[in-house]
Amino acid sequence: MKKLKLSYIVIFTLIFTLFISCKNKNIEVLTPEIIYDAYIHPVEYDMPFVNHLGYKDRQQVLDFIYKAIKLNKVTDSTGNIISLEQINNKLALLDSSIYYTQSNNLEKFILNFWDDIRFDESWEYNKKTGQIYKTVKKISFLKVIKDSFMMPINSKEIFSIELNAASKKSKIDIDKPMVIYDVCIIPLVENLSPYYHQISLSDKQKYFTDLFNIVKNNKITVLDYFYNLIPKEKIPELFYTRGIEDSTNKEINIPVSINEIGRIKFMEQWYWDTTNLSINKYVIGVNPGLKVIQGDDLIGYSPLFWAIFNKEFVDVL
Repeated sequence: MKKLKLSYIVIFTLIFTLFISCKNKNIEVLTPEIIYDAYIHPVEYDMPFVNHLGYKDRQQVLDFIYKAIKLNKVTDSTGNIISLEQINNKLALLDSSIYYTQSNNLEKFILNFWDDIRFDESWEYNKKTGQIYKTVKKISFLKVIKDSFMMPINSKEIFSIELNAASKKSKIDIDKPMVIYDVCIIPLVENLSPYYHQISLSDKQKYFTDLFNIVKNNKITVLDYFYNLIPKEKIPELFYTRGIEDSTNKEINIPVSINEIGRIKFMEQWYWDTTNLSINKYVIGVNPGLKVIQGDDLIGYSPLFWAIFNKEFVDVL
């Protein structure tokens, strides 16, 4: 009887190992490290969820920071541990146009003025679905510095938090607010880190080749920029742009080049785990953006489509 039970255990273990092995074969590294800034305003200025983190989420972030301070996990730009008092002092000197009181500088900043967060992450993706999985290693809280026309010109780092690893989210809260934001994947400004807003061309080619094939084979939900469902018969048109042929001056179809993708717009949910001091980002969808060049200048990005990894969210949009 004991031998029979042992046999069952061995068989079950082999099946489980085989299942995990097959599952892991679909997971590819997209980039071992990327550092980027995400703008998250306290007020909705554009479309719902775009570059916006609401009051309830900001309160969760504040609790997260207080826990990190208690555990001595908060550091300045040089890596030295800093206290709540030191953070409050930095905030008081940060922007003279913002009225702070010494007792609640951090709270007032996070809830009302905080508009920029820097993520240090690694990315993987599923070759069969195209879904990206992000491991958040470190976050930095920044304040955007604006010119006289209120246009962002720089960011000032206030403090950072080293994070623990988070397990992949298995159960999603469909009612939780989303965050939609852009990540440039080509370096636009000088930075000391080679990972700042940068993915290698080979990694970019690998991921978008797989994603494009998934879209072309109708294995994923595809929406336009305004979240309207794109009919299957229209899918092939997504991979061509209109241009003018120099020799004939006629309008022609130009195949989309993966090399010209310079931005990814992400649609995500952010889960702040205060207990484990970790952040789980659930990626709902991605929207690749092609570089738009005028003369020698990059003037913006042209969105291709939304690839949605979870159909449940389509009705929410």
